[in-house]
Amino acid sequence: MAPSPAVAALQAALDAATGAAAPNAAAPGGPAQVLAAFWARIDRDGTPLVEEVLGAPGERIVTFLWRDRHGTGPGTRGVLLLANKLTDPTVPEHSALERLEGTDVWHRAFRLASSWRGTYALAPDDGDAPVEDAALGPASRWRGVATRAQPDPRNPRSFPGVRGGCDLSVLELPDAPPQTHVKRGPGVPVGTVTAHEVPGLDDVRRAWVHVPAGTTGRPHRLLVLLDGDEWIGRRDAPAILDALHHDGLVPPLVTLMLDGRATADRWGDMTAGAPYLDLLTRTLPDWARAHVPALRDEAPGGILVAGSSLGGLAALRAALHAPDRVAGVLAQSASLWFPDQAAADAPSPTVRAFAAAPGAGASAAPSPVGAAPAAPSPTGAASARVRFHVEVGRDEWVLLPAHRALRDVLVARGDDHVYVEYEGGHDALCWRGGLADGLRSLTRDGLGGGRAPSGEAARPAPAAATDDGRSRATRGDRAGGGAA
Repeated sequence: MAPSPAVAALQAALDAATGAAAPNAAAPGGPAQVLAAFWARIDRDGTPLVEEVLGAPGERIVTFLWRDRHGTGPGTRGVLLLANKLTDPTVPEHSALERLEGTDVWHRAFRLASSWRGTYALAPDDGDAPVEDAALGPASRWRGVATRAQPDPRNPRSFPGVRGGCDLSVLELPDAPPQTHVKRGPGVPVGTVTAHEVPGLDDVRRAWVHVPAGTTGRPHRLLVLLDGDEWIGRRDAPAILDALHHDGLVPPLVTLMLDGRATADRWGDMTAGAPYLDLLTRTLPDWARAHVPALRDEAPGGILVAGSSLGGLAALRAALHAPDRVAGVLAQSASLWFPDQAAADAPSPTVRAFAAAPGAGASAAPSPVGAAPAAPSPTGAASARVRFHVEVGRDEWVLLPAHRALRDVLVARGDDHVYVEYEGGHDALCWRGGLADGLRSLTRDGLGGGRAPSGEAARPAPAAATDDGRSRATRGDRAGGGAA
């Protein structure tokens, strides 16, 4: 935990007021007035508090706050900060806010890169009923307190929670890369979205098909987007796609968003191997060509496959499985640890598979983070035709080493790729902007004629990357994240 200048200043003011006002704490200028003035400022300015770091313009001290509803008395047993990969459910004490003694102020501060973006919630343990089974230990306590999660009441910005969970609060620090195409601007025409039942693995699945407005009569490319229930819902892929098409940043795309289903079914699907990969690369594209009129004049070349987390893993494995049918892969925070990676720094099975598969030829040296992709070799194997856009958050300490290893393998194979590390975690708020950037990257020039992203890299490279899997902000002053 980083020290919070704001909380330190409050403590100093309380100490001074206590000495001046003793024994009457409620006297004018006493601790009660200091505390009231503090919360009045917080209510005015909002939370979390963001303060500059002297001598480090690329960093900020961020203080998360909670006001105890019981006042300065007992009643609240604790408050957890739930911030994906910034806090760690396996080490609850690293995620707990601390109480400023004798006050109603609960606080915790982190030193973050000024380009950090993410979502969070706060979970107070202040009810009458116990939240854990004592026999099950700390993990049970975390799960119990987490059921009381709620958005930060002093932060007006929110993002819908995952699959029916509570709304999440949004924090974007001042240098966070702009997400310019995650909403429809004025005058952006709305494409059509239709719901369908599509073939599954010996069953029928839900899917949604988006066709952009104003592209009738032009060849379209097919994008298969995994976890469609998330993208049709809180991540709002149709708005992203409409904005990109309106600005001419991608060629015409038909997007098939396949329902991610319940957790257990999703795990079974995305780790099923060849049957699921055949579904993505053959069965669903064949269904779309037969049922979506815009694909009757399909653009030449293969399909695009995009996914996040387990979906990112499936998208990468689809390229290995059917390089003759896949033209581009967008993998966001892919679960490269699957299956059975021994440790965060152990070889990833998927990375090993890429290293063993034919590529486009050797490359001299790894590209820097965020650099423009190397040109593909015209004499490479079939997989040389696959273009990759891979992104991962720097807070994702479980995933980061494997993603860097994948980057190095793509470089060594000579694959056409963009690799991006962003300041954040395993977070759908980050993935929305990554979808827009990744589609621009995958469809530039030879894969459909969309304009290249500004500066040719999907997002500007954050400064001061370190190969130990941490950014400067993590060194000694913030906890790691749990397994993705």
